Amino acid sequence: MKSREEFQRHLRELEHKISQRTRYLLLEYRHHLKELTTHIGFRRLEDLLRRHRQQTDELTSRLGVALEGRIERLRHRYTIAGTRIASFDLRARIRTFSLRLIQRSTELGTRMERFMVGKIQRLERLQLQLEERSPLRVLQRGYAICTDAAGNVVNATEQVAIGAEINVQLARGRLGAEVLRKEIPRE
Repeated sequence: MKSREEFQRHLRELEHKISQRTRYLLLEYRHHLKELTTHIGFRRLEDLLRRHRQQTDELTSRLGVALEGRIERLRHRYTIAGTRIASFDLRARIRTFSLRLIQRSTELGTRMERFMVGKIQRLERLQLQLEERSPLRVLQRGYAICTDAAGNVVNATEQVAIGAEINVQLARGRLGAEVLRKEIPRE
């Protein structure tokens, strides 16, 4: 009877170690993700990050549920196995099960790491794409954004009158100007 208690205690210890390792990895990846979100380029991407966080939380939740289900199924299988092997060498069987559990725990940790690394890499790629498409990037090449007094973007001479005040957004600063002349392109 003492061997069965040791077996149950060992299963609980293994379950606790798997749970701790999973929580540690999730906290570590969440911390890394939070560090990434403090980058200046992410301030304008709050919607995108919220969606990714929600997806990550959903996946984490689903993974947690799946892990709990998996652990429960394994516990059930080990309980059944324990009753069947009462006539066999229980210590040898426990060692075999322990090795399998450790192996599966390691595989699960590896899969989780790959999954999180993939998500982080995708997030970094999306960040780069958004930075490359940023209007500020265009301004740094010497272009400007012209707006009327109401803040509407001016892209044709017909939108403003001579004498109207306009604002010109540059890569570094903003100018206030008055329209002195207009040149209408010939079509």
